[in-house]
Amino acid sequence: MAYAGQSGVTTSANNRLSLSPGRGERERNRNRNLKKNLIEGVRCEPHKLKSIAPKSPSFRSHSPRGRILIMPSSSMAFPPNVCLSGKQSTSCSCSSMSPRRAFISSISSRGLHHPYHPCVRPCVQGLRRHRHRHHPLHGKGSSVRGVPCSAIDVSTSRSGVSSSSSASSSSPPAWCAPDPDVKLPPCLSGNFAPVVGDLTYPEPLKVKSKNGHKNVGIPADLDGVYLRNGPNWSQEPIYPQNAHWFDGDGMVHYVRIENGVAEYGRRYIRTRGWEEEQAASKAVHVGMKDLWIIPDVFYPRLAAKIAQAVQHGAPDAPFWVVQNKNVANNGLVYHAGRLLATWEAGWAYELSTDGELASRGLCDFNGTARDNFFRPWRENFSAHSKTCPVTGELIYHGYSLIGPPNVMLGVVDAESGSIEHRVTVPTTRATLQHDLAITGTRTIILDQPLVFNQPRALEKGRPFDFDANEPIRYGIIPRRGNAEDVVWIEEPAPSTGFAFHVVNCWDDPQNDDRIVLYTSRMPETCALGMAESNAALSTSANGSYDASVGCKDVGHLHRTVLDVKTRSVVESVRVGDIPSDFPTISPRVVGQPSRYAYSVVPQDSFLNGSDVAVHGDDAIPLFDKVIKHDLASGTVASTYKLPAGRVCGDIIFKSKSECSSESVDVSENGYVLVLSHAVDADASFLEVVDGATLQQVCEIEIPVRIPFGFHCAFLPAEVLSTWRSQCK
Repeated sequence: MAYAGQSGVTTSANNRLSLSPGRGERERNRNRNLKKNLIEGVRCEPHKLKSIAPKSPSFRSHSPRGRILIMPSSSMAFPPNVCLSGKQSTSCSCSSMSPRRAFISSISSRGLHHPYHPCVRPCVQGLRRHRHRHHPLHGKGSSVRGVPCSAIDVSTSRSGVSSSSSASSSSPPAWCAPDPDVKLPPCLSGNFAPVVGDLTYPEPLKVKSKNGHKNVGIPADLDGVYLRNGPNWSQEPIYPQNAHWFDGDGMVHYVRIENGVAEYGRRYIRTRGWEEEQAASKAVHVGMKDLWIIPDVFYPRLAAKIAQAVQHGAPDAPFWVVQNKNVANNGLVYHAGRLLATWEAGWAYELSTDGELASRGLCDFNGTARDNFFRPWRENFSAHSKTCPVTGELIYHGYSLIGPPNVMLGVVDAESGSIEHRVTVPTTRATLQHDLAITGTRTIILDQPLVFNQPRALEKGRPFDFDANEPIRYGIIPRRGNAEDVVWIEEPAPSTGFAFHVVNCWDDPQNDDRIVLYTSRMPETCALGMAESNAALSTSANGSYDASVGCKDVGHLHRTVLDVKTRSVVESVRVGDIPSDFPTISPRVVGQPSRYAYSVVPQDSFLNGSDVAVHGDDAIPLFDKVIKHDLASGTVASTYKLPAGRVCGDIIFKSKSECSSESVDVSENGYVLVLSHAVDADASFLEVVDGATLQQVCEIEIPVRIPFGFHCAFLPAEVLSTWRSQCK
């Protein structure tokens, strides 16, 4: 992935990146920002600092990674011709710069560390990716060693937004920039690498029409706002080698569409953990692979969690989430006039819908989420929820990994936005439950054999087990039922598997006792490096895809029929041989009998084992095709291949306002929106594909890099009255 970012990026008054040319403005910004740097990354002896500025106070403290932090006062003075080693020098590159510029160019800022000086001995633990080398962020042809200050950014605002005029809207932060000598995990490499800061692109986006739709532009019934959530680290992880894709701070990318005009922006989700780390200018939490007790992290975070709960009235995650933070980076839900950002193991954050996407804090659902003191400490609002198209109710779930295992189910009213019903259902094991299913009358719990292994997690091992010898357990409960109403049905091992995502589910019209469930089920999962697996699949020697059994972390459309009366699995069968995941359907048919569904197909490099050979269980699949499933016939109705050189992730279905033809089924009457990424350029595209023909109608070009992420949402045109255009 290229990082050929755009020049001329400055910050507006509210610390948001905007594109603005002008050398004079860049110089003024640079001089202004040089006065307010937090310096980190090199070990300077106190006496050497005193030799430079004996009257200037400094603050020293140790970071979790062993670096020494030094904050000079804004009035620190530097005598001429003094190298940062404390020696008089005329040959050192410092002497050719102004004293302040020499100091800044030698000791890095938090926003772009570490262009260190050759005369200052770097901290060994800070050296990993900061060797003397050319770097795309330091200007074309510039070297890290002795790079003049005019070529680098030396300031980052408290909001995590770079204040440099030369910063790129597509480049990663310096700590995870490409380095041939350092191997980062896949989630911090290539287009998984984060971008720096919020951004409002100031010009309307270009729109291209293709596949016979000549000059149609953006369809008139596509007014609204497309949103995509995903991880975007604002600080270097404490243990980068242990970073997992689920760990990054939530960032929402949006495309606002009105009257055929599209515009783009991105915003960090200001969670409590994000704000903590911005204040500290460093990571203070660890990731999902680091669940053992780390005293320097655990005890400060426990104290902070209690203090925040006292200040805000509730924690933002259950009692068992201490060292990790609620990053709100997974899902997006628009319901009852609220926009919610969700995470696997925390409460949902509410975001404004005025274009700022400002955090309004935890959503308490009109106070009903905190009807007693202990509830927020025990419960959560997990990644996926479902909105019933008939009643408008939002059905959500949460689960507990520590203590007595259970699943919490809740129903949020469509008009009031309050939680009107909730129930806690005991389970027999602590499992990861990423998604749930609903019908018109019931809720289905998916208790699958991805089981939390607390002893191994505390011993620095992977926190989950995929146990092929364990069954899948389906808990079926009336939507407003009690724990005693749950009917448990077991699908026996070993021919089970795991499904991260539900396609659709409904009550069988021919038999009220039966439920038809479609999922994207994989025969085995390592949860992208978070789980150990004891499955023994008959895959090829290099772990590549075998059509007869599949391979781990690759899903297939799977049909399951459950009989509540006999408490049995009537049918469990894989539908077709094409692997796919990230399914989507028309929101009008959620929980209702439907004919068509859509999903994306992994690249050949993942299916043939090439990615796994390089990254092992940390390999993350990318996708380059969209397929349309005919659920009635069990076939693939059509395929849309992304343009060459692009890949994608999650997709979403946007219903049309009117049916274009009587022959078009309601489940295909709309658009499939595909956010694709150029693999060799800093560009992204929102591709609009017709749901009936699966041909591209148009594509919206976004001239910045958008990192790969998770799930998306589409806000209706009604939000445009408050979400004003921000184009110049």
